[in-house]
Amino acid sequence: MSLAIFSAVVSSLSDAQIWTKPPAFYVGVCLPMVAGLLIATTISLLIKLKKPQVISVGIECSYQNVGLATSAAVTMWSNPTDRGQAICVPMLYGVVEGLAAFIYCFICWKLNWTKAPRDEKFCQMLVTSYEVDADSEHNGGDEEGDNEEGGDDIEKGNEEITGKSTSSLEEPLL
Repeated sequence: MSLAIFSAVVSSLSDAQIWTKPPAFYVGVCLPMVAGLLIATTISLLIKLKKPQVISVGIECSYQNVGLATSAAVTMWSNPTDRGQAICVPMLYGVVEGLAAFIYCFICWKLNWTKAPRDEKFCQMLVTSYEVDADSEHNGGDEEGDNEEGGDDIEKGNEEITGKSTSSLEEPLL
């Protein structure tokens, strides 16, 4: 948040306000992030990654370090107008990537691609960890919880491996 405020102040102190840019500027700054997200998601689906992994790859390929770009812009130009123009790029990119990542994650959650159940209340989903604990992972469960119904496959996985239901297991499968 402080980085966004800093960028807005520095760019507005010069003659290079972000709201005065031509449409090509907005397209040129936003298109690589959105294209990266869509291409990474598509390739991840084509190589048949699990849905939570697809989301991770999409975010990792599109969400970049805006702080690094801002500090580079501040140090590379000594002229305040040039510096202000340069800071407009990471400032806009940061706003767009934050909004795009939020929308992407929300849609993926509602499509049941995440480990969080799609019918969970939004605030509850934000504060709850849906990671599988180490014991469940070693017992043959699906560490991603990624089945067609969206539920957890741990018990089903144990039954397939041992021929017994989870409740009848007396020893760990290590």
